[in-house]
Amino acid sequence: KYTYNYYPLDLQLSFQAGKYWKQDVGFDIEAKKFFGDIAVSLKFLYSKPDDNDNIYWSEDSNKYIGLYIEIPLDFSKSKTNWKRVQLEGDKAFKYGLRSTIDRDDGTNRVTPGLGEEPMFDIEHYKHLTNRNRTGYDYLKYHIEKF
Repeated sequence: KYTYNYYPLDLQLSFQAGKYWKQDVGFDIEAKKFFGDIAVSLKFLYSKPDDNDNIYWSEDSNKYIGLYIEIPLDFSKSKTNWKRVQLEGDKAFKYGLRSTIDRDDGTNRVTPGLGEEPMFDIEHYKHLTNRNRTGYDYLKYHIEKF
């Protein structure tokens, strides 16, 4: 996965490729815009099942487009009682809807599980780096928040 951050507009562009949870192979492209700590993203996903016979109503390749929103669940600045050290960034609730595009049969059937990556309770880029937004350039453009 590669993510490019454009801090003056609070914009992230991500590209990811590889094998997903159901052993399907593909790639996704995501554009994420932050409005404060709330993020809205648009995502395109291309996924090709490894064995089409075992996946119900899947085509040879699936193309999805989705719209997602992330809302922080904790608005406080520090998650610990320590005064000089903060161990976590903000946790965010992410919800989205996705739809298939350009299916051969003309339907909008979303194959469950395709293009999904497993998420752990602690994701380093979400918890430790504030969703990949902690760094010199982020601090330079958003010093008023601190």
